[in-house]
Amino acid sequence: MTTTNFRKVLINIATEDNSNTISKIIANYYPSLNISSRETLFESLMFFLESSENQDFNFADLEEKIKTESLDVLEYEGKDYRIKQVEISNLRGIPSIEGNNDIPYGINLADEDGKINNAIILANNGTGKSSVFAGLEMIYTQEIGEKKLRSKVPDSNELSDYNKYLRRVNEIGKPSCKVKTVEGDFDLENIIFKNEDFVKVFNPHSHFITEYDIISNGQLEYEKDDKHEYSFHNKIAISLGLTEFITFQKIAQLIPNYRRSKETTARNNLEREIENNRTTIKNRQTEIQSKTIEIEELKKGISSENISNEQSKLEVLNKLKSKSLQISFDELKYLDDIIEFENKYRELSSLERNKKASVEKNFLDIGKELIHEFDNCPFCLSSNKSLEEIKIEVEKRLLELEQFKLLDEQLKNKFRSVSENLWNITRDLNNVNEILNIDRQELSSFSNLETIRLEENRLYVALSPLISDTELNDYIYSFTQKLVPTDKDYSDLFELLNKNKQIFEKRYIELAKEVQSLIEERKNGIETEIKVFFENNEGLTVEQKVTKLENEIKEFNEQIKLIDSKNIDLEIEFISANKKVGYLNQIKEEIGVFNSKFKLKVDELVNSVFEPIKNTVEEILNDYFQDDPQYKLEINLKENKLIIEGEEYVTKYIVTEIIDKKTYEIVTTPQIYFNTFRYKLFSLMIGLSIALASRKKYRINFPLVMDDLFFASDFPNKNSFAEFLIKIIKIFQKHTPNLPLQFIIFTHDDMIFKSAIDALNSFSNNNEKFEEENRIDLLNQTMIGRFFKPHDKDEVALSFPNEQKYWNLVYSLPQKILID
Repeated sequence: MTTTNFRKVLINIATEDNSNTISKIIANYYPSLNISSRETLFESLMFFLESSENQDFNFADLEEKIKTESLDVLEYEGKDYRIKQVEISNLRGIPSIEGNNDIPYGINLADEDGKINNAIILANNGTGKSSVFAGLEMIYTQEIGEKKLRSKVPDSNELSDYNKYLRRVNEIGKPSCKVKTVEGDFDLENIIFKNEDFVKVFNPHSHFITEYDIISNGQLEYEKDDKHEYSFHNKIAISLGLTEFITFQKIAQLIPNYRRSKETTARNNLEREIENNRTTIKNRQTEIQSKTIEIEELKKGISSENISNEQSKLEVLNKLKSKSLQISFDELKYLDDIIEFENKYRELSSLERNKKASVEKNFLDIGKELIHEFDNCPFCLSSNKSLEEIKIEVEKRLLELEQFKLLDEQLKNKFRSVSENLWNITRDLNNVNEILNIDRQELSSFSNLETIRLEENRLYVALSPLISDTELNDYIYSFTQKLVPTDKDYSDLFELLNKNKQIFEKRYIELAKEVQSLIEERKNGIETEIKVFFENNEGLTVEQKVTKLENEIKEFNEQIKLIDSKNIDLEIEFISANKKVGYLNQIKEEIGVFNSKFKLKVDELVNSVFEPIKNTVEEILNDYFQDDPQYKLEINLKENKLIIEGEEYVTKYIVTEIIDKKTYEIVTTPQIYFNTFRYKLFSLMIGLSIALASRKKYRINFPLVMDDLFFASDFPNKNSFAEFLIKIIKIFQKHTPNLPLQFIIFTHDDMIFKSAIDALNSFSNNNEKFEEENRIDLLNQTMIGRFFKPHDKDEVALSFPNEQKYWNLVYSLPQKILID
């Protein structure tokens, strides 16, 4: 899930004055960051930090792009999902439609004039009321609280688990639950939010309150700050659709204290190897001095003799000449293809990629052609926009998809070019290495070819580490076999190139040039006159001993030259490794600054909905301190100080505490102070306050549905529940007056049922606190009835306002009887 709001917050931090590089990388490459763990996030940051050095970030263009690529929560503002009617069959306690009778069971909550009613429904256990609740909950939230309550790991439930839970025992057909709302008709397959990310943002769960929600809220840490996973502050953040913020914050906060030794170990190993090589060179130079002295001593007793020569071995020379060294390499095209591939990949990485983009394009193309053949929008068959406005929007989106397709095609072509170029040069260097391996032995017979032999030996040593890395060679070859490369293939090749720049963009080119130079030198050298070397055996003459020592000195000089050359490469690698250690420290330092700034943004969003949560819980719960009048419950914003780059900031988190009214000191926490019933009531109020905060933030009207939460024995007297319900209704009306509340209460307790009716009657008659235009007659806007078992249905089916027949599950009771 990536919401527009989330990406905007990242961009805001990245574009602030003195923002650091890591903040910019997070904002630009967020869709491509792997945030599954601390390690994967760090690797992602290191990867993009290495490949984005000196990059200019164009956040103005990116901000325009994310408007179409991210979730747009504003499209749901003002939507009304209050329930008009419910149809249900073959779902847990509700049986299937019998025989040829196609009439479902149902509940009607709308008058003939379309007015939507609340509902207070009395239902004995086992009648099927919880089945109706579960069906509605599934359509609105894609979860079922009762199923989570019966699971050892509630959050491990998947969609299939919930669907299995809904099935009626011993029934074969699919469960059916349909709901008609102000916004349209929905069912178990045609759910309200087809994109599950919207469910996480809008949190309709908070409007369907079950025993599971009360227990879950009761397990929160109400006095802890947001560093604790189960703090009240984080619960509010997640419930308000800030899951993405909390998830990323949780992982990012682990980076500054990440004890990572990979980069430091690699650098130290290189440093150690370079130092060992320098020691080896010193030892070889000492041996050369010793052998030079030995040669001078031998020459003092040398008699003047001619050094014998051996006849040239033509067959060996011809064999050497017949071997074909070759390498085909276009340096300019090779480098251009790499640079172009990396640029295209970076461009694609900054976009939120939609896996269904091609399907969307075909759909829009067809719809655009048909748009003038319909009276309504051909995409949804209903629209408030004109056809011409819809066409403009479609063409704009098609252009974006076409540009995305073009970029993807360009990246695919460059992927193939780069992978083929890499494999061609790797293969050629392999072939050269095989020839040099044999050449070095055969050339050792000819002293006049010693220079060529030494050059081939040096080149063989230089090639061997690359050639012996069969895993790298196989990996390079695997890219050439990707007929249709995927996003992962692009990422893998990009990572390979960036992690091995020294090899692919420098070492390969140097080796190719050296091979090309050797080919010409070798060809000319083989045709020169050769001198036969003295065989190394027992009984060497003085001349032979001198020659042997001279050859050893040459070999030592050759080794020194090779080690010197290797150290040059190692020192370059050391510079790169040391740079990575610098990146390591940069990431840990800069993400610490980012985390502080990000925390300020998250807390600001959470605290913006603080008022309705505070009012809801405090107003209800403080009625229950009659036995301890010196105490009261308070929900407050507690301050924490943050130092960001030398400047002091204040962040706030929400806590709940029991306060002494006289001293205003904290006495204890709700978990400790309240008895079981009052803590249950407190946990319910937390759920209701979160529902209210969600309504206020996103302005989406969901019904508030409570399933059998209380018993009469819980309350001190008959009137206490009535007062409790009145306060809830008034608080919702106060904070969201433009969202008419629909509440549905299921209960099996007669006293709760009657108290709820008394509450509505009292509210309607004593509503003087509200202005005339805001006064409502709740009793006349509420269906009050009994829920009976489906088998007790009447002989005659009823009809919904749309004339669809249904077997009535709730029997309305006359108001006069209820009030009397």
